[in-house]
Amino acid sequence: MPVPVWWPQVAATTRQMRRFTGMLLDLATPDWDGYTITLVFPGESAAVWRDSCSGRILTAALRHHGVHVAVNVTAAG
Repeated sequence: MPVPVWWPQVAATTRQMRRFTGMLLDLATPDWDGYTITLVFPGESAAVWRDSCSGRILTAALRHHGVHVAVNVTAAG
């Protein structure tokens, strides 16, 4: 399923809130199933995302835009 219409705005807000998180988010390929956004990261980027607590920033950006969805993070391959 294509990414939802709100995703670009959420991603932009995430970049504004924390540049490092935005840079990591740019590495991810978002996958949307209608209920959950899954961020698919290449290589070790998923571990860096988790270790950096970037999920908190993304959650704050989602809430800022009134979006309440689950977020999963996974490594490609």
